[in-house]
Amino acid sequence: MDTSPPDEPRPPTRWAVIKDRLAIAGVVVALLVLLFMLVDGAVINFQCSFTQFITLECNRWDASFKKW
Repeated sequence: MDTSPPDEPRPPTRWAVIKDRLAIAGVVVALLVLLFMLVDGAVINFQCSFTQFITLECNRWDASFKKW
């Protein structure tokens, strides 16, 4: 049985390249959302909903408590 590696590696398929790029894009988007939440600091103690947070209706510069 020949266990030597093949002479030339197979090039990645188009679907494999798309999956790799989607995974990388997903990680980048998740990190950007976390960075935005870290910098803004609005969703602390559940005083703001996530939709209020991403539309900037509730942020740390307006510190008064508002009910949902």
